[in-house]
Amino acid sequence: MRDKITAFSEIKDELIKAVICFPSQYRGERVFDKWSLKDVVGHLNNWMVHDIDCLKALKEGSEPYWEPEVDEFNKKGVESRKNKTWGEVYQEFIELGNELINLYETLPEGLWEKPIWEGKDQTARRFLQKDIEHWRDEHLIEVIHFGLVDQDWVSSNAKIKKSGIGGKGLYAVKPIKKDDLVVVWSGTYVGSEEAEKAKQTGKLVMQWDDNLFSIENRGEGFGYYINHACKPNLWMKG
Repeated sequence: MRDKITAFSEIKDELIKAVICFPSQYRGERVFDKWSLKDVVGHLNNWMVHDIDCLKALKEGSEPYWEPEVDEFNKKGVESRKNKTWGEVYQEFIELGNELINLYETLPEGLWEKPIWEGKDQTARRFLQKDIEHWRDEHLIEVIHFGLVDQDWVSSNAKIKKSGIGGKGLYAVKPIKKDDLVVVWSGTYVGSEEAEKAKQTGKLVMQWDDNLFSIENRGEGFGYYINHACKPNLWMKG
């Protein structure tokens, strides 16, 4: 379970970095469908409070309150923080994140597979896996992508270094686990006609879907330095 706790801690740290880099003038603007950055952070805070309460109850041998309606729970969590300042919501985010990681780290081995509610299959192990997937797949990438208007984002597990092949290359400097996010491309996204015109001017064009292409100047972004391979260990997702 140590690997999963480490993975969640790393995702938390990456999200903190992305939140810090997010343009401050847009923190309160509705840029993620129906939510602002403050709402997203408040939403995560709400779920951390829930997880913390459940893990504490598990340790104490009691049964926490069961939340039957997820959509209503999400709505209440965001609304309850509407009158808080950005600083208050962000500080809560940091403190709850540290507390949740600590609870996972100190959970006795015998409790990881014990049902949190009688008759339901929710366990601490499943909580941790859902936290990883929720943070990484739903919120980390959207915060990173909106916050990066003119530059790519690269994981702290990778670094651009000198290469004997093409001058520079993107290298792993720490172990990269399955499903880890390594690079997020910024730049302009266009259809096939605009992509063809960009190719003629020497720009780097990558295809993501049938009629979706990204455009960037060669050598400018982190993503440019990922090499093609017939047997790749990284995949693009659009």
